[in-house]
Amino acid sequence: WVVVMGVPIGYGGQLFRRNALMTIKVLRELSEKNNYDLKIEVDGGLNFNNITECINCGADVLAGWSIIKGENVEEIKDKLSNLQKIIK
Repeated sequence: WVVVMGVPIGYGGQLFRRNALMTIKVLRELSEKNNYDLKIEVDGGLNFNNITECINCGADVLAGWSIIKGENVEEIKDKLSNLQKIIK
């Protein structure tokens, strides 16, 4: 299990660092080349614009509450539904 941080550790609300995508891709390639059962998690800066890229580069787990947090339960449910559609 490897966690790739999409932001510098420290505080919330930071923008995703795109160089994390290359890290994910290289880890996935090494995992497949060496026949490792590696889980790759991405944490930090995730949003509806970059999660597909993370998955396409080889991420298995997407961590982050901020992508679905909302002002009320209905907003959270809508965001969760959108997220489920994207990751299928």
